[in-house]
Amino acid sequence: MISTLLVVSAGLLVAVLAVSGAVKVRHPLPPALAMARFGVVRGIHPGLGRSLGLAELAIAGSVYLFPARPEPLVLVVGLLAVFEFLIIRTLRTGGRFPCACFGDESEVLSAWTAMRTGALLLVAVVATGVAALEDIPSISAGRSTEGVVVGALGLCVAALFSGLSRLRPFSVRVQSDV
Repeated sequence: MISTLLVVSAGLLVAVLAVSGAVKVRHPLPPALAMARFGVVRGIHPGLGRSLGLAELAIAGSVYLFPARPEPLVLVVGLLAVFEFLIIRTLRTGGRFPCACFGDESEVLSAWTAMRTGALLLVAVVATGVAALEDIPSISAGRSTEGVVVGALGLCVAALFSGLSRLRPFSVRVQSDV
């Protein structure tokens, strides 16, 4: 049971970081712009956006390869904690801009961004705690893949609901002819 929780949690984190990292590597300008807007760097440097994406991919790979070890999960906790800090600090000062968070360059910072990042941070903290406290033998690549598939499915469901809440395809819109 505990190892299944760990596999699914790690799989979700791998899926999120892999998608986010791949988008940042492919389109480095939006994350570079977000870094400047967050006040992390001066100026816009696409190489830094690409580097952030590569770091996310490397962390995702290490969690995929070693999901029962706390060390790669600590990296996820650190990364998400920094993101959460920057998001909350920016929201508290009234900042609203597209952050390229998790690869979505059209989403403007909002309370939803902070809650989603906080939820992922909570998953990472729990997974790190489980990996550190439980004596779980190494997890096979097959189990890691199962976790990533379940994590990707969860990511797809979250994206579906996010898109539905934004687009409201089933809402009734009445226009007057007047």
